Amino acid sequence: MARGDRPAAGRPQVLVVDYPGRRDAARIADLRPDSIGLDVVDLIGPRFPRECRAAAYATELLRNANVGHRPLAVFGYCMAAPIAQEVAALISTDREPVPLVLFDSRPATLTAVEDQYQAAARQLVGQLGPALDSTVALKTSLIEKAPEQAVSTMRANLTRLGAAAIMASGEDAVDAAEIAAGLSEHYLDWLIHLVAAYHCGWPSWGGAVLHLMSEHHPFTDAWPGAASTQQARFDVARVDLLHSAAVRRVLCSWLERQSTTDLNLAPEEIR
Repeated sequence: MARGDRPAAGRPQVLVVDYPGRRDAARIADLRPDSIGLDVVDLIGPRFPRECRAAAYATELLRNANVGHRPLAVFGYCMAAPIAQEVAALISTDREPVPLVLFDSRPATLTAVEDQYQAAARQLVGQLGPALDSTVALKTSLIEKAPEQAVSTMRANLTRLGAAAIMASGEDAVDAAEIAAGLSEHYLDWLIHLVAAYHCGWPSWGGAVLHLMSEHHPFTDAWPGAASTQQARFDVARVDLLHSAAVRRVLCSWLERQSTTDLNLAPEEIR
């Protein structure tokens, strides 16, 4: 279900935090949770928060969503997991903590933010054609200590790079700057998401975590802040984790145990 749609009456609801940008790996939507009787609310997109801390980012996601009743669970993929955790904490009560289902998840790191920033610069320049130097500088300490300032620096550097590439193709400086600013925001959606995930408060919200992992996923620690963590590893590559019928079966069984009512979540085979 898209954000803003009315929730389906009588169906258990799950909230999904899965960044919608391009990737080779399957998405949570590929598990088809709606086909097992769940009312699915995708929290991210198309209007992305501009908050640089996970709790504020999660608050903005919920403000733009239509959460009709206490969700059965919150789902999170990869480094969106810290934001999913903040969502779970915001909608939980002491008596009814909302559980968290994670897929190949890990805490966001400064290295991941830096790597994706450099990748964004390369992709931006490559998109515009000229073979220019796409190296951009940013102290990781700025991401750690002043995330809003770090994002402002990323925005300025990406816009500068984009404008230089556009001017190399013959556009004048004013038009180039305007076009580059618009293009840069596309990459900043993702970078802000990562910065926010890095700045997670790791709330101990009282909820359980189910972590479903592909064959080589490296993060196997208990999830920080969770009341309990159950892990399941599958003999499947990361790109296909969310296509897996075995993952779907384990997920359904776990959701049944988390609910106080009979959900009848018998999984269909994924074709």
